[in-house]
Amino acid sequence: VQVHFTPETVGVYKANVLFNGFPVEDKPLEIPAIDLSKVIVTGPGIQSGNPAKAETYFDVDARQTGDADLDVSITDPEGKDIPIEVTPLAKNAHRVKYTPQQQGNHGINIRYGGKALKQSPYIVNIDEPGYVICSGDGLTHAIANEKAEFEVDTTKAGSGTLGLAMEGPTDITDIKCEPGDENGKFNVSYTAPLPGVYKITVKYNDEVVPGAPFEVTVEKELTDISKVKVSGSGITGKGARVGEPAKIIVDCSESGNGSVAGSLTTPSGDTGDIEFEPISKGSKVYE
Repeated sequence: VQVHFTPETVGVYKANVLFNGFPVEDKPLEIPAIDLSKVIVTGPGIQSGNPAKAETYFDVDARQTGDADLDVSITDPEGKDIPIEVTPLAKNAHRVKYTPQQQGNHGINIRYGGKALKQSPYIVNIDEPGYVICSGDGLTHAIANEKAEFEVDTTKAGSGTLGLAMEGPTDITDIKCEPGDENGKFNVSYTAPLPGVYKITVKYNDEVVPGAPFEVTVEKELTDISKVKVSGSGITGKGARVGEPAKIIVDCSESGNGSVAGSLTTPSGDTGDIEFEPISKGSKVYE
């Protein structure tokens, strides 16, 4: 005997089966009713145009569909299954992540309650791998103790994680990376304390980007001696007296980094070195 019925709403229906007035089962049969037309699939991973080798995702929302099991599989252009990660977002709502490895049409098969969605399999055309583009003067040259900058553009590489490292005469650990003016672009800055040749490694999703590692030549700091200011009784002679200390003040605050040294020649022709010390820690004014 076959019994047919049409559920009016989604949910779990209970059926009591009787034979000669007695129940056939110890408890009523539970019959789940689902409405596949109410399953909503959204997200970039269900659309064509994603680059290969970059993670993408889509969401399956069956909250208005009824309780049932979700089954998802994705095949590459050769018909082989590719790994996926399914994460619950809420009851009967899930996020599916995957990373296509090659260009071409991929099939996304979605079944709910053992039944395929009307649009399944979704055919998604994957583009060639997107590339991360690095640009800026900071990738080729810099000046010691001065901030250098460059930009990393990941807009065509899909979602992922950016990794930065710099090594050379001394390792640079203080590399700053801030979001740019467009989603997927980053402004990177660093300060190399010593001159020499450094290498900057840029990775995206743990893969070295094209062109990396970049070789950077860091030059010595620029010094403008025309901006050094010298004053004091020891240099002008005003107020200097025999047998009393004379003061010489050297102000290098606007001339760049460097060291200060001097020598003194007496009226008799004798010479000696003059020692200069900063007036305070970190100051570029010496006396």
